[in-house]
Amino acid sequence: MLKTKQETFINEKIPHESAIKHVTGKAYYTDDIPESPETLYGAIGWSKKSHAIIKKMNLDAVTKSEGVVAVITLDDIPGRNDVGPVYDGDPIFTKKPEDFGAPLFAVAAKTTELARKAVLKAKISYKTLKPILNIKEALKKKSFVLKERIIKRGEPLKEIENSANYLKGNFTTGSQEHFALEGQAAFVIPQEDNDFKVFSSTQHPSETQQIIAKMLDQKSNTITVETRRIGGGFGGKETQSFIFAAICTLLAKKTKLPVKLRVDRDDDIIITGKRHDFYSEYEVGFDELGVINGLKIKLASRCGMSPDLSGAINERALLHVDNAYYLKNLIVENYLCKTNTASNTAFRGFGGNQGMMVIENIIDNISGYLKKDPAEIRRLNFYKKNKKNITHYNMKIEDNIIEEIFDQLIKSSNYKSRKLSIKKFNENNIYLKKGIAITPVKFGISFTTWHLNQAGALVHIYCNDGSVHVNTGAIEMGQGTYTKIAQLAAHALGLHHSKIKVSATRTDKVPNTSASAASSTTDLNGAATLNAISKIKTNLANYVKRKYKIKNTEGVYENGMVKFKGRSFEFNKLIKEAYLNRVSLSSSGFYATPKIYFNKESFTGRPFLYFAYGAAVSEVMIDTLTG
Repeated sequence: MLKTKQETFINEKIPHESAIKHVTGKAYYTDDIPESPETLYGAIGWSKKSHAIIKKMNLDAVTKSEGVVAVITLDDIPGRNDVGPVYDGDPIFTKKPEDFGAPLFAVAAKTTELARKAVLKAKISYKTLKPILNIKEALKKKSFVLKERIIKRGEPLKEIENSANYLKGNFTTGSQEHFALEGQAAFVIPQEDNDFKVFSSTQHPSETQQIIAKMLDQKSNTITVETRRIGGGFGGKETQSFIFAAICTLLAKKTKLPVKLRVDRDDDIIITGKRHDFYSEYEVGFDELGVINGLKIKLASRCGMSPDLSGAINERALLHVDNAYYLKNLIVENYLCKTNTASNTAFRGFGGNQGMMVIENIIDNISGYLKKDPAEIRRLNFYKKNKKNITHYNMKIEDNIIEEIFDQLIKSSNYKSRKLSIKKFNENNIYLKKGIAITPVKFGISFTTWHLNQAGALVHIYCNDGSVHVNTGAIEMGQGTYTKIAQLAAHALGLHHSKIKVSATRTDKVPNTSASAASSTTDLNGAATLNAISKIKTNLANYVKRKYKIKNTEGVYENGMVKFKGRSFEFNKLIKEAYLNRVSLSSSGFYATPKIYFNKESFTGRPFLYFAYGAAVSEVMIDTLTG
């Protein structure tokens, strides 16, 4: 890649800021936070039916069970009985469970084991209703969590009919579990004035704060949520962590004691949603070369019992149904199916993967029909650097490098020679067969929900030694965002990264933050940090201008020095001098992603600031007898 004068690469190889703590077991997660002797432990009682009405729930044996201090039901909720982030539909406790695993009550006991034993003693009778469990059944019964939508570009049906070649088929992508090393967990400590300190393994502390405040019918400023790190998120802790934090807080409110809720792994998997499985049907018209002329897709997802984030997930599937290909004539019908299963949620890729898989399957089928190399068909249909660079949602692609990446990978992977070797191998083997594929990806970077593309930061420089404290809304889940933000801050101030401390994410330091998601966490929070630092640098520049009568006050920060025109300072000494002269060394920062806009009704605009491009070659061998 060519580097312009404006670009600076920060590429020093340094360890993850928590690497040593990770491998020595000293990294604190929610369950590692030390508990005071009076701490209680929670467990959740959940529905054993996927669709039912509770006729009777007798919790006497639960209440009398050894070690139980409190039992809570929906009657204990003073405010909103819902943790739905966008739409209602995710009750904390319910009398009409719509999925197997819906929470019905919870207990606080003197140990986790006693709490888990107690919830098993509930006597519940159900009136069972017929559940809907899969996409095809939901489509047949017109069971949807949100209204279906259709997007269209050009004249796809006409082009399909007039094409030299035609194919139709269907394709399914399955679900996936968020099997994070750290499961769902929360720890809540009551404070004075009915405030609560909430430690939560969550990707979204600000929304956790708001959900709990609404549940308790209190103001947001009475709830402080803190998250130092989480042991894997992948989307499973973007919204699905809310119910555990809410239940834990409700137990702490009732008992007026600290409560820790560490969910059993089985309960975690049963209660929480997964990646959306998708079902698609398609019709495609294409020419003799394999160039797609027209495409019709029916795309349906299994959302589970509530909307959760399904609206945005399906929207991203629609935005990525083109992947890296120019589709001039396209129509997609999208259905968000309601089923009596746990509400599916964010998962790495957030619907983009499922949308891409549809078009990749179609490309593969076209290549099989024409008996051509799929790589050839892919390349022919790529976006180009000409008029064929406008997406089906009318965004001009200005950063397209997919052809260069694709061609480079074909050479570096020896794709063609390997393909010939595989052909020979398959001719000489009856049961073991090999295959090879090269696939591209074009992934949009930004939240598709416009207002989420913002971030805040708080930066302090301490006068004693010039060390720097940074706080943002970013959640560290192993991806190294704290490390990267520290590097950005260090580079901006010309310091070694060891002088930067990025502290636990807290809602009382940086408010109204977005979830750590959408591959945008470091972009957003790093930019907000730089904005805060720029304000402090302006304060320092103004001081130097006043004190030393220097006109050009844009300082150069590098190697622990600050250089102005005709004057240089050691960073630490300048910071101390500024403090003694009453110059502010602290600032908040803010960043809002520029250029983006999107009209959801017309499905047009620029939903992404830029695209990330990639390609991969996969070679596999399969035992055809065992799979």
